[in-house]
Amino acid sequence: MALPPISPTGVATPFLYNTQTQTTGTGIAGQLNVSPGYTNRPIIFEPPSELSGGFTKVWIIATGSTANWGGCGVWVSIDNTTYAPIGTILAGGVQGLLSTAFPSHTDPDNTDTLTVDLTMSRAQLIAGTTQDADAFLTLCYCDHELIAYTAATLTSAYNYSLGTHIRRGCYGTTIGAHGASTQFGRITASTFSFDYPENLVGDTIYFKFPAFNIWGGGAQALSDVTAVPYTLVGGAGVAKNWFQAFSVGGKFPDIAPDPWDSNYEIFDVEFPVAVTFPANFSSSPTPGCEVAPLANVTLTFQTIHAGTPTTVGTMTIAASATTGSYTVASPFTVPIGDRLRCYAPSSVDTTIAGVFGTIVGTY
Repeated sequence: MALPPISPTGVATPFLYNTQTQTTGTGIAGQLNVSPGYTNRPIIFEPPSELSGGFTKVWIIATGSTANWGGCGVWVSIDNTTYAPIGTILAGGVQGLLSTAFPSHTDPDNTDTLTVDLTMSRAQLIAGTTQDADAFLTLCYCDHELIAYTAATLTSAYNYSLGTHIRRGCYGTTIGAHGASTQFGRITASTFSFDYPENLVGDTIYFKFPAFNIWGGGAQALSDVTAVPYTLVGGAGVAKNWFQAFSVGGKFPDIAPDPWDSNYEIFDVEFPVAVTFPANFSSSPTPGCEVAPLANVTLTFQTIHAGTPTTVGTMTIAASATTGSYTVASPFTVPIGDRLRCYAPSSVDTTIAGVFGTIVGTY
């Protein structure tokens, strides 16, 4: 049996509400389309084994060029053609450049001041205590060296002086001298990290960091973003040997000697990985020559950072001897991009010939 239709019991009139006049380019739609700017060239490095747990990892600190930068995607490729997404970096990183040179100093450094300009990321640094620095809680990346600071004094907008008590070479990184305008970044929980397979060690991979705005929109197209290459170093868990061989021809018993000019250069090599050499090149085979000199001959080893040479050791072959020895006062590391040079001074005896040697380090 069908029910009878229900009739309204009264008459109603809706309330009138004021409405907002719409304007073009405002509201959520307009915000989503705001340009994020671009991602600054990021800091890309591989953490030492104490931080990586022995795994092969890459860490990235990335920031944006404008206040509307909300973050970026992280895309990677092994051929700079086909890219795959591996994660996202959100705004909030601390990245900048050294304002002035920061000299090398033993750890801890209670003498020097590290000055940094964070304008590129519009970031701020918070001071720490001596205990914070000693526990590496204020850990920072400084041109391949890891440091931890105490005082952070704001000297002008986004510019800081770090000092009082600076821990140098944290987690076994190489203490060195760093030039103005080299990279600086604060390492925090927001530092991007990803693992990669060890079979890629030595290969160059490519990153792209397309930006999006603080509302999550306005994302850059991948094709509009410049690729950033990075060569994987690896070896965080197990040390690998680096061999640097050298040899010089010259006089043979029945041939007049070739001239060795002033500061005759035997080799000058730029290092693609950071290599550590022991005192006196202790793990290296004995050097020598095929034709003995009439007088003592000394070859000099120098590291070269930002064009500045530093003598680290020598190789000596005594008069009438065909074997030599190394003298290196203490272990030293050649950082990525630095050079190691070996040369003979002008006083070298030109009767020597067939000099040879191999120095062995680890990376």
